[in-house]
Amino acid sequence: MTRHVFTEQEVRLAAERRMKYIGVAKVSICQIQFEPPLPRDLDPKNLDRLRNIFRKNRCRRLDVQNHVPATVSRHNLADALQKANVPQEALLTTEGRQIPRLEFMAGQLRGLHGRHRVQAGVEVLPPADRWWTVDLYTDDIDRELRAALVDEYSNQKKPTDGEVYRKIRQYEGEGNEAFRERWFVRLSPNNQERLDQLDNKKNRRLRHAFDRLLTIPGLWPSGMRISLLHRLIASGCIEIATYLDHILDFWSSLVGSHRRLMKKIDQDTVHALQLLAPGKSRTDEKTACGLVLSGHLFAEFSADERNAIWAKMKDFDGLIPSLYTFFEDFKYLESCAHCLKRLLGPSPRSVREAMSSIFDPDSESGENHREKGKCIIQTSESTFRRLHASETECFETGYQQLWLYAMRHYPLMPPDPKNSDDLLAKPTCAKPDPRAIFDMAHLAHRLGFRSPEIDGLLNSSPDHQIARSALLQARKPSRFRYDDQHFDSLVRRIVDCFTEAVPNQPGPRKIFWQTAPSRRTLALGFRRPATIFKMPLCYS
Repeated sequence: MTRHVFTEQEVRLAAERRMKYIGVAKVSICQIQFEPPLPRDLDPKNLDRLRNIFRKNRCRRLDVQNHVPATVSRHNLADALQKANVPQEALLTTEGRQIPRLEFMAGQLRGLHGRHRVQAGVEVLPPADRWWTVDLYTDDIDRELRAALVDEYSNQKKPTDGEVYRKIRQYEGEGNEAFRERWFVRLSPNNQERLDQLDNKKNRRLRHAFDRLLTIPGLWPSGMRISLLHRLIASGCIEIATYLDHILDFWSSLVGSHRRLMKKIDQDTVHALQLLAPGKSRTDEKTACGLVLSGHLFAEFSADERNAIWAKMKDFDGLIPSLYTFFEDFKYLESCAHCLKRLLGPSPRSVREAMSSIFDPDSESGENHREKGKCIIQTSESTFRRLHASETECFETGYQQLWLYAMRHYPLMPPDPKNSDDLLAKPTCAKPDPRAIFDMAHLAHRLGFRSPEIDGLLNSSPDHQIARSALLQARKPSRFRYDDQHFDSLVRRIVDCFTEAVPNQPGPRKIFWQTAPSRRTLALGFRRPATIFKMPLCYS
């Protein structure tokens, strides 16, 4: 995977590091030499900060992120191994308790980074316990790898989720568990657990969709959000993987799907173009054209290549997608998925699989049963038509129509609070609209979906509740009562009056199969293309 997915520089640095990495050892602090020598040129504030951390939480010298990188000659290393009677293979352990202790002569071990933590250790640790954990590299490392190591070990600039994800996948592909662990521990415990969830067998499709985007490095630095992975998985919406495919399709199409060119798409380019709609907005077209053709974006491409890229981009009918837009739009799709889950019982399956299991177009009470070979198509909120279709097509159109209903009405159907604590914490939270939920259940039933949850929603019709309430409030209970045997018939009579209402449709209306806009998209005034879910035109 490494050669085909990652950039030449990433592959080259990984290969150089693999060749020059020796392993990990415990060494006396006084044997680590820095340039300039300690304690000169140290930042007093940083030193005070580390002293306080070490005194409160100990030094945590065995934690991977606290190791100090150092170089040593192969000759001096061999001498140290011989004196300790330790084989070199023992240095490759990933278990902290098994890390061997080595002794070096003064000047043999050159520290690349970590001067402040080592000096703080000298001042905080007792004399008999002044050792540190060192990652050893051969002293013939080149300048590029030296700079990369200093940057990685510095911990001064916290890497983004996207940078960590790419490194983890890179070292996994190489089978290099030691380097993978170094990046994995940079994540918080919660994010480590969320990333492990993505590796679960049942989430393999989602992980594969993410990994296919590794070929485009510019998508990752500010796009990936590991903190949302558990919500992606919990949503049970497998269609989100289609969105990731949509991202890949767009960016790869600009360069003819050539991997070498896809690797040259940088972060600045993605950041500047995401959420623009050059095929729909004259303003966005002018902005994108100027940035691309001038070379400010796609900077590593030639002028002819940028002209070809712009020729394809200007005809793109939609917002330019990225990992950033994916996670922003997911928040919207998640709300819609919660609506559909009201029609289902608890299930470990995806929403689509669960909906498929309750689809029964041949049910005696289903409208599809009355006209075999036809499916119902909703043309407005209150009108329908029928089309000839197979059973599979009936499910597909029915399933997608329920998604469209949720997309139109999700603000009226927020999830119910999990417990009373949620109500106390959020006293102004929106309450679900019974009418919107009932209408969704009614639509699902009409389209051929059957479940106890749908039946329960239909039995709690808001019209019946309003009619019952009207009857009970019209006369004081202390003075009047209704005959129990006739009360339900009275309720039905009032409900029949409600059915006399005629839909208010001031003019012809066309609704098309396409996803509703996210909050960010609404602010821009554009809709995302239907290709996100690859839904065909349905309403007309």
